[in-house]
Amino acid sequence: MKKIRFPERCEALAEFLGICFGDGCISINKRKYDYSLSITGHFIDDELYMKNHITQLIKDLFNLGSKLRKQKGNTAILYLRSKYLVEFLNNNGMQIGKKNNLTIPDWIKQNPVFTKAFLRGMVDTDGSLTFKRRYTKKHYYPTISISSMNKKLVEDVQQFLKDMGFTIG
Repeated sequence: MKKIRFPERCEALAEFLGICFGDGCISINKRKYDYSLSITGHFIDDELYMKNHITQLIKDLFNLGSKLRKQKGNTAILYLRSKYLVEFLNNNGMQIGKKNNLTIPDWIKQNPVFTKAFLRGMVDTDGSLTFKRRYTKKHYYPTISISSMNKKLVEDVQQFLKDMGFTIG
């Protein structure tokens, strides 16, 4: 059994929390003594990102291995079981179960480098990039969209982007 490592607050941890806030879920089944983290994605579109980037991030941050499996259809789930990881993530802002009351942790909001990393993780999992026409058919501009049912989380993201000089529409 490998010993879990608890990282200091850093850019990589902020990015990982952004990933978890996006497509992650931590859960506890106390009856079965089962503590787990799962990150869900599209098997075709996200497989390499999940297999290479997220898996390596977990290894580098926590010294833990994870497994990627294909579910029904084209759903991919990267998962691992660790009571200590679930408790660590919960203590750093991730909710157990439904993510209906998330806010970006203060230690991330107070550091622009950490906030950018958090948003990178969140956009990689819950964001999309499209190009919209501007005035004529020849000119396009990029639009980044992030979807979340979490009003406070969306407000936190909007505020940070405004502070960075982005136009919010």
